[in-house]
This record gives sequence, C-alpha cells and structure tokens, in this order.
Amino acid sequence: MSLDNIVGKQLYFNVRTKKIVAVLDKDSREANIATVNDGSLGRRRTVRASLIHSEYLASDGQPQDNGYVPLAALPEDHPHAVKAPENNWSGMNPDDIDNLDDAALAVFILEQERIKKEAADLVERAKAVAKYRRGGNLGIDIQDGVALVYTSGTKFDAPTAKRNLSAEDYKRILLPKPDATMARKLFEHEPDKLDACLKDNGPTLTVRRATDEDKAKYLASRPSGDDDEDFSFEG
Repeated sequence: MSLDNIVGKQLYFNVRTKKIVAVLDKDSREANIATVNDGSLGRRRTVRASLIHSEYLASDGQPQDNGYVPLAALPEDHPHAVKAPENNWSGMNPDDIDNLDDAALAVFILEQERIKKEAADLVERAKAVAKYRRGGNLGIDIQDGVALVYTSGTKFDAPTAKRNLSAEDYKRILLPKPDATMARKLFEHEPDKLDACLKDNGPTLTVRRATDEDKAKYLASRPSGDDDEDFSFEG
C-alpha cells in the first residue's frame, strides 16, 4: 500500500482491526478519522480523543491493546512500521541546528553519533594499515599532498613502571591523588563534605535508538491518562 497520496495527515494503526487510519482533525474530546485504502481515504467516523495514543506502549510498559497508535511509533520489526526517510544533513550549516524541532534534533544527533563512530572505526583501521606498511619506521611520508607523520608511541605506563622499578624507586614517583570512589566511601554519612567535592557540569546526554525499556520509563514519567479506556468505534 502506498501512503504517498495521504499528504499532511497523521497516520495511525488500529491495534484491534490492524487497519491504518488517518486522523483528519482532533480536539480534547473527539477525533475525526478515516480508513486508509490503497493510498486514499475511505470510511470516515468519529472516535473519542482518548483512543488516539501517542506511544506504542501503554503506561504499564506493554503494547497498547486498544485504540490507535502512530505508525511512526511502531517498533522497527512491526509489519506496519514505517521506515523513517533518510535525511541528508550534508548541506546543513551549524546555525541550522537551532531551527530543528525536537524530533529532527534527536534524529540528527543519533545520525551524527553513528557517523562519528563509523568514521572513527574506519580511521583506526586505515591508520593500522598505514603503520603496518611503514614497518615501524619513524619519520614523515607524503602521499598525494597528504603528510603522514610517524612518531614514537613510547609513553609512560604506570603498570610497566611498577613492574620494572624497585619498590623504593616506584614510591619516589607516587603522588597523592584525590579519588572519587574514596571520597564517596569516606563521606557516605557526611553529605555536606561529599557535596563540597562535587562540581555541577550540567546534565549529560546519551542518544540512542529508543528501546522498549526506554519507552516504558518515558511513559511512566508522564501523567497518567485514559490509555486503558475501551473505545466504541473501530476502524
């Protein structure tokens, strides 16, 4: 079924009849929907707004067992899941990021993290090949205007120093160093002292493809609604 002709309509999946519907308009009480048949709109009817869910999972972490869920919220392995279109970020300027909506911003970060990881893996492999071909020789090589500078990889290593030095000489290079684990252990019952050791660097952000566990936690953090209410109209 082609959905190309359903322009500007929000598409939902009826979890009971397994049919796809388009939400034509919706307010706080009711929603007007139409069944989608081969890329066109079919039978129209009105359902309660509480039956139009925003997530695939209900508040208990299980898939919705009634009503309608967005096609975009279906898991990737669902037979009716819609694959998100590929976004071309190559022409994007840094200032354009400020204008992305929340959904586009999340997808952008996820995609760039993927590209960064793949690029890092490729660079690491390419450098390993270049160093192998160099045969361990230090110096500089120029290929097609690109300088490859090979320098010594010898650096200080604490386990090596401890293994090779005498106990006396090893102690001579030791310095006291504050330790986070030790601080939390010693000040476990002295929160004021522990707080005095902490610096707020702002929240961290981890971006990944949402798992079922992520979705369950997200739904649990939201105010409870009428997710479990039965509906009287089916698509």
